Amino acid sequence: MLLGARSARVRAVAVTALRRLGQPLRADWLIDRSPSVRACAQWAVRQGGGDPLAYYRRAAAEAPGRARPSVVAGLGECGGPADAELVLPCLADARPGVRAAAVGALRALGAASPERVAPLLDDRSPAVVRRVCGALLSDAEALSPDALRARLESDRPRHIRLAALRLLAVHRGLAPLRAGLALVEDPDREIRVRARALVIRWAPPDSAALAAALPAPERARLTAEIDHAAPALGPSVVRFLHWILR
Repeated sequence: MLLGARSARVRAVAVTALRRLGQPLRADWLIDRSPSVRACAQWAVRQGGGDPLAYYRRAAAEAPGRARPSVVAGLGECGGPADAELVLPCLADARPGVRAAAVGALRALGAASPERVAPLLDDRSPAVVRRVCGALLSDAEALSPDALRARLESDRPRHIRLAALRLLAVHRGLAPLRAGLALVEDPDREIRVRARALVIRWAPPDSAALAAALPAPERARLTAEIDHAAPALGPSVVRFLHWILR
């Protein structure tokens, strides 16, 4: 009864209690949709002298193209770098839950390189794009600012625009400033608010050197962008930005 509870916490307690009572392991414990329940099941298997990773590897190998998201997630939770080869095909799965699980598993395995997961920044599923964005934050500098800015265009899906803005925010240089200035009057309120915050927070230690290195036409263009965004930014922010560009 408790194993079928809606609450993941209740199911996790039930798995732990059954193991302590010496009950045999049920495979569906290892493929529960909840990470906390899977963690308890993995513990239970190890306590009984088993290997949960062997189960996940077998399940993935026996159902190529049909692996459940929880199986893919389990590979990331229990596996090592070599298991990335089992996970990679899942990035192209037709099911968004599997694609999202694959990105999470690759991240856990230390194998979520930009080359592997950045193409999924254009995924139709917001859940997948959120996973990809989280996986790429530490490698955002390896992503082309121009490619990210292209994803900010108003005709792109909202979840893709938000992810691109988040990744541009951790770039160094002028890319975050330019992205923010272009979006401070965006029709989407959340994008507008994030863009304004990005501009206000922009103050890298080498900001003066970055501005001084700009060719005169680029400096004039950036100055014009600041002036255009002035109503949304307020006079103090505009004065600060002009001071940097002086």
